[in-house]
Amino acid sequence: MKVAKFARAIVVGSVLTPAIYVLVSTVSVASKSMGLETSIVASALAQDKERKTRRLPGISEAMMKRLGVVTELTSPDTDKNPGAQPNFQKALKELQDLEKYCAKKCNDYEKAQVFRFYAFAYYSLDNYSKAVESYRQVYLKSPNIPIAVELDALNSLSQLSYAQEKYDDALKYLSAWMELSTIVGADKYFLRGSINYSKGDKRRALDDINTAISMRESNGKIAKEQWYNLQLALNLEKEDYKTGEAILEKLVSNFSKAKWWVQYANIKGLRGKEKDQLASLDTVHVMGGLDSSRDIVNTAYLYLGNDVPYKAAEILEDGIKSKKVERNVKYLKILSNAWRSAKETDKAIATTKEAVKVAAQEDKANKDKKKYQPEQGNIYSDLVALYLDKDDSEAAVKAGKSALKAGNLKKPCEVHTNMGIAYVDMGKYKSAISSFQEARKDKQCRAFVNSWLRYAENEQKQKAALADS
Repeated sequence: MKVAKFARAIVVGSVLTPAIYVLVSTVSVASKSMGLETSIVASALAQDKERKTRRLPGISEAMMKRLGVVTELTSPDTDKNPGAQPNFQKALKELQDLEKYCAKKCNDYEKAQVFRFYAFAYYSLDNYSKAVESYRQVYLKSPNIPIAVELDALNSLSQLSYAQEKYDDALKYLSAWMELSTIVGADKYFLRGSINYSKGDKRRALDDINTAISMRESNGKIAKEQWYNLQLALNLEKEDYKTGEAILEKLVSNFSKAKWWVQYANIKGLRGKEKDQLASLDTVHVMGGLDSSRDIVNTAYLYLGNDVPYKAAEILEDGIKSKKVERNVKYLKILSNAWRSAKETDKAIATTKEAVKVAAQEDKANKDKKKYQPEQGNIYSDLVALYLDKDDSEAAVKAGKSALKAGNLKKPCEVHTNMGIAYVDMGKYKSAISSFQEARKDKQCRAFVNSWLRYAENEQKQKAALADS
C-alpha cells in the first residue's frame, strides 16, 4: 500500500464536519456520529475539564446564524430535506463572504470556526494543500480556541501532511498534539512509528511500534494486524529472526492467513527448524494457500528431504496442473524423482515421458545459445532406469537407444550399463556384452560393470555350448 493511500485512510476517520466545534459541548455527540477517534475526544474532554485557564471569547448570535448557513451547505439535514446533497462550492463562496465580514468584526474563536469550515470543504473536494493551510490557520488562533478544537486541528494537520508525504511536518504537528493531550493512545504511537518508518528513521519507528503494541497488549487486547506486520518488517530488516518468529506466532494465532503461515515457515527455515518449517507449509497447503511457485517447490523439497516423497509429488503435481509451477524440464524431473521414490513407477514413467517432449521443445528453442546444454538425452537416460524398475526390458533398450542418439549425456556409461542389464534380462547376451564393453571404457562405471560383463560372457558361452550340443 502506498503511503499516501494509507495516510488518507487514517485521515478519513478523523476529519469532521466543522459544525461540531461551534460549541464545545457538542464534541461528544459529533464524535459518535462522524467516527472521531475516541482517544482524541477523550483527550479533548479531559483537557477542557482540567485546564480551565483558557478564557474563550464568545460567538455572537449573528455569527451563529451565518455559520448555520454554511453548516446546511456542507452537512444538510436529510431528515428535513431527504435526498439533500452537500454543496461545497457554494459553501466556499459563503465562507469567502464570511471571511471578509470577519476581518474586522470577529474574534479569534469565530475566525477559527470559519477556517474549520474551509478545511472541511477543501478536504471534501480533495484539495489537501488548502485543507492543510486552513487547519494551520485554526491552529494559529490558539490559545483563543477550545483545546478540543486545537487538538483536532493538530491531528488533521499531522495526518494530511503524512498523506502528502511531508513527514517532518507530520511529525511536528503530531508531537504538538501528543504534548497538548493528556491522553495519548496506542494509535498515536503507531502513527508516529509509521511516519518515522516512511521517513527512513527505522530505529525510532520500531520504538514507537513496540510501544503501541505493548500498550494494547498490556490491556489484554490483541494489537491490529497492520501493527504486527510493520513490527515484523522492521525486525526482519535488521535480521532479528528470533523476534520475528515470536511476532509471526502472534500473527498465525490471531490472524490465521496463508501469507503469515508461509512467512512463519520461511523464518523457521532460516532458524534451522526444518521440521517446524514443513509443518507450517503443510498447514498452508491444507488452507489452499500455496500460491507461489517458490513456496510449492520448497514444500516439495522439504517433503523429499523428510522422506515423504508421495506428499512431495502430490503437491508439485497440483502446482504444475494449476499452472502455479512452470511445466518445464527442471520441475518435471523433480516430480518424476518424487514418484519414483514413492514407488509409483507408472506415474514416474508418465512424467518422464512428458519431460522428454518438453525437453525437445526447450532444446530446439535454445539451440543457438552458447552455454545451453540439451537435456533430451539425459531425460531418456532417466527413462531407461525407470523401465528397468518396471521390468520392461524392451522399453528400456528402446529408451537407451534414443538417449544415445540424442547425445550430450552426463554419464553415457550408465545408459550402456542399463541397456546391458536389459539385454541380459531378455537373454540377448551378445548385445549385453557389447553394451557392457562400452560402459567399462568409463572408469566411473568400470568396477560395477565388470561383474555384469563376466556374467554375460559366461551366459553366452553356456548358450553357445547348449546350441552346439
